[in-house]
Amino acid sequence: MGDVEEKKVNISYEVLFELVRREKDRDELQQLEGTFYQDLVEYLNEKNQILREQKTKLETFSADESENSERQIENIRRLISKLYEIRERKIIMMALTKSKTKSNIVNTAAMLKEEQKLFNELVAVFDKYRQDVLVSLLMAKAPGDKYKPLETKEQKQKTKMVRFLHAVPKFLGKELEVYGPFEEEDVASLPEEIAEVLINKDRAEEISSEE
Repeated sequence: MGDVEEKKVNISYEVLFELVRREKDRDELQQLEGTFYQDLVEYLNEKNQILREQKTKLETFSADESENSERQIENIRRLISKLYEIRERKIIMMALTKSKTKSNIVNTAAMLKEEQKLFNELVAVFDKYRQDVLVSLLMAKAPGDKYKPLETKEQKQKTKMVRFLHAVPKFLGKELEVYGPFEEEDVASLPEEIAEVLINKDRAEEISSEE
């Protein structure tokens, strides 16, 4: 019983309510215990176990007690969802800032490990679409073409425009640059050597820039 009582001190309805209030009232991401998610799971499981006992031991517990427990569990779930959504919005904005500034001004110290993974994946997505859309537009190219932007005239002279005849998964170039994945009918400007390999394997066909 001692361990159970200790858990009740760490996580309770009042604690959750205060965490939501604090997260909502402050702009920066608030620090949580590293075991916060695990503690939440144990806390909810404890509440669910109490509810199961109240429903099965009708001679000991009243219907009102069971209803109160159900109501409390529902309120706990609402608080958990609210806390998650507030922190999620903050992490999205932090990832967007990181992608835009390309600097280390974003402090991720308050993130849980699961949130850090979300943050990293969001930054990667924002980076990709900023490259695919914004950089393409600035280079006067239509967004959506899946190619690696070329930086020099010499590189441009050694590329071929191809149309993919079959889907091709993501692959690495000679300099470990990433290409793809490509779907059937995708059009891309690729280094001549890579384009030739794809053409010879009947994965793509060369198209002229006039098409």
